[in-house]
Amino acid sequence: MCKIMKKIPKILIANLFLVVFLVFSTPSINNNSSVNNLKTQEEVGQVWMTGTGDLEGVDEFDIDIYLNSGTSLVAAYGIILEWDPNIIQISGGVDGVNEGADGFIMAENVNNTGGRVFVAGFDAMGAPASEEFHLLIITMTRINYGTTELNLTVESLVNESTNPIGLVEGLNSSITLFPAADPILSHPPNISFEEGETGNIITWTATDASPDEYTITVDGSVDETDTWTSGSVFTYNVDDLLEGTHTVVIEVTDELGHSTSDTVIVEVTKDDTTTTTTTSTTSDTTTPTDSDGLPGYDILIFMISLGLITLAMIYIKRKRM
Repeated sequence: MCKIMKKIPKILIANLFLVVFLVFSTPSINNNSSVNNLKTQEEVGQVWMTGTGDLEGVDEFDIDIYLNSGTSLVAAYGIILEWDPNIIQISGGVDGVNEGADGFIMAENVNNTGGRVFVAGFDAMGAPASEEFHLLIITMTRINYGTTELNLTVESLVNESTNPIGLVEGLNSSITLFPAADPILSHPPNISFEEGETGNIITWTATDASPDEYTITVDGSVDETDTWTSGSVFTYNVDDLLEGTHTVVIEVTDELGHSTSDTVIVEVTKDDTTTTTTTSTTSDTTTPTDSDGLPGYDILIFMISLGLITLAMIYIKRKRM
């Protein structure tokens, strides 16, 4: 046992007692600021949280705590996290406080009633340096819907020489929990226009806490699909649709699997403007003409001749009498 103790530098043994003292007896030495869901910080010595912000329809979730140690080994730390116990609590008490991928824990003290947890850690050799040192995973359970501030205080953060690592600053955050709900989608009116007209556009707007994808189908065939963000405005031009009745459907989904759809009926009528074509027809009937081109000349001669013959016969008959 004595041989083992000789291998551990005396200064690191002193750190063990220093950390406990700092966590449970000394006032905070850091300045707090706020951050939401950032995984990497530029400043060495900053400690922050991810998994925060707006959370929809969750009963249990993890808060991950990271720190930026720069090029320094992480030998010891002490942090305090505070929240509104009416909104969330640590799942299972101390069982809900666990080491991150790079972290270590020496002691934890969970007070769910007061909304407060103390966590301290000590590594005799010093954990490897990292700009995104994954220190802790704290699993929370929802008590009520609402918003709570997450106040992160860093009591100590030292390297293997007991020197503070960088700023030693905890970054505050917040969480808002609300019930799961389908995306909200507007319902534009149906459209009717004559084929060939332009400027016929369907416009939708959609909102959701965790939007994912949207799809637009025309008469059952997918025409457009992509990701969307809350507050997106979707526009779809239907000028190219042919005469007839068409069904245009948009469906928006969120990351929780909820979806909302809307259907617009598009009636495209025939263009009433028609072009009339007049066709000239040439008759094959030949109208009798005289040598000078006068119509009916032969008939006139015939009638005159017939009249003269009739008069001549009457004259001859009277003369004989």
